[in-house]
Amino acid sequence: MNETESSHAKGGEGKADLPSSAADSKGAPPSNTAPTNDISQELDLKILRYAVDSLYVSYQGELSDEWESRLRNLKALAQSPDPREQSKAQLKLFDHIFEVQSRGKGKFKYVIADGWFYIQIAGQNAKTIPMAYVQISSELLTLIGLDEAIKLLKPIINTIGKPLAPHVSRIDPCVDFVCPIKMDSWKNEAWVTRAENIETYYINGQFSGWSIGRGGNIVLRLYNKTLELKKSKKDYLKPIWISAGWNGIDDIWRLEFQIRGQAVSEPNFRKLHIILTLLSSLWDYCIKDYCRLTIPNLSDSRALVGLHIHYGKHYQRLIGVD
Repeated sequence: MNETESSHAKGGEGKADLPSSAADSKGAPPSNTAPTNDISQELDLKILRYAVDSLYVSYQGELSDEWESRLRNLKALAQSPDPREQSKAQLKLFDHIFEVQSRGKGKFKYVIADGWFYIQIAGQNAKTIPMAYVQISSELLTLIGLDEAIKLLKPIINTIGKPLAPHVSRIDPCVDFVCPIKMDSWKNEAWVTRAENIETYYINGQFSGWSIGRGGNIVLRLYNKTLELKKSKKDYLKPIWISAGWNGIDDIWRLEFQIRGQAVSEPNFRKLHIILTLLSSLWDYCIKDYCRLTIPNLSDSRALVGLHIHYGKHYQRLIGVD
């Protein structure tokens, strides 16, 4: 969803008291006179892909003297008014050719980037931020998976300094699916959520999706991925979808959570190897406690629409995420 091309509609109270699980509110079983409001079994819902779309990791540690000097010199080349000097602001690390950018970002003094990694690096005098903050590209995560991406990143970070184990700063788990339901067929009140804002998006007059909790520690996005691909050109996803049963015609929707900040602030939980083991639990929390899509009915708080998509097969309660 492109915010510059969107219109917004806000609503929802955002601070609802939610049950710990959809199964916590049990009533009489459905019958001919009291049919169930759970319509998930009636939907022709096809799941195409579970994935981590974005991952941001940080490394505590200290940049080496050699690399501080090297990055300083390359950054100076990038700032040169001579294009020939600018072209020399490149850095080869293993099989990667990084562009050294002319400016840092925020408190990070240096930025190096290729098509797979966007790495912000702190100078030696920086004491309050990590040595490195890395965004791993969605394409790399899609093509080789998260574990292999981390293996590629590790020697690069180890070369420039003495890092500690990576911590997760942000992780975006997602599900791609095809569903016959019109995704704008309900009103804001159908979302029961802890978030304070609910927004709808349109591109050239066509409904493109929902965003809930924008600017917060947890953000839900439900959006038309095939429509977004027309602009992003991320066609590497299409063969994956086709192999999973996509007919190449139907719109594909993505349900995605952006999880960052206080939601992953507990020290042990931030450790990469731990958060990966809890990923299905984290997803379970998001779709049950943080935000649920319901059929509005004041007399029945357990009614769930069929977009209650599970990320994995095994769930544990996720404690302390709010």
